[in-house]
Amino acid sequence: MNQKWKFGLPILALPICAISGLFRRKKYKNIHTFCCFIGYSRSGHTIVGSLLDAHPNIVISTEAHAFNLVKLGFGRIALLFYLEVWSKLISRLLGNKWTGYDYQVKGANQGVSGSISIIGDKKGNGTLTSITKHPELPKKIQRVVGLPVKYIHVIRNPYDIISTMHNRNPEIANTTDQGEATENRKFSRKILKKGLRSHFKKTARIQNFITQGEMEILNIYHEDLISSSEKTLKKVFDFLGAETDPEFLKRCADIIYENPNKSRHSIPWPKKLKAQVHKKCGQIPFLEHYSFDE
Repeated sequence: MNQKWKFGLPILALPICAISGLFRRKKYKNIHTFCCFIGYSRSGHTIVGSLLDAHPNIVISTEAHAFNLVKLGFGRIALLFYLEVWSKLISRLLGNKWTGYDYQVKGANQGVSGSISIIGDKKGNGTLTSITKHPELPKKIQRVVGLPVKYIHVIRNPYDIISTMHNRNPEIANTTDQGEATENRKFSRKILKKGLRSHFKKTARIQNFITQGEMEILNIYHEDLISSSEKTLKKVFDFLGAETDPEFLKRCADIIYENPNKSRHSIPWPKKLKAQVHKKCGQIPFLEHYSFDE
């Protein structure tokens, strides 16, 4: 999304949302939780956000960037209205498809909001970046929405995240959406190393937030979402305070791919960099069980 759209649209929409939202304020009275994602790109946030949005009482917009909206001056009503409309707009324009994957849940209400009890936004990397630059934002957004703010942190094997970042770098040719190996793929040690440094700076920040205990953060693992889909999804819905039934959880689980994409095998990892990742994983509690050969 280009910068003009990213910042220009919300500024233009602010007065419209503030006024239009007043006519829907009764609909927002039953909201009890504000949900944010925090983390990194390529970890699995999108599918979790889409499955949450499939719940009849939950609205999760895709990359509306709630923290940026608050910085721009959005109040409670304007923010909630913007997120609700953005969820509908993205769902209708893209048909619940994102970066080559289809996230449509059979018989679900994605992009359709009935009685809303939970609302939020899926912008994991953007949320982390905003809080890093503006540490006051978590408390500010809680004041603005007047609700408990809960954060979902989706964790994936760092070797796969860093490999996918490498493969999708504009300088790397012959890539695919899923990051599989290709015969003529270019490899850049410099780009891989840059991705390694960037990723572990982010994991260290999140570990610091967890240690401080001021933000309510739920850790879920990408691999658990695949191997124990219904159990993991139930954990997320329970964390947010949303009621579910086995049939709904099964329909959500049906769209989750059967095996994780191990993009780490798509590039020739240098032995030294592989060892660096292993060492750094051991320094972060929520990553210490990961290895290249798992």
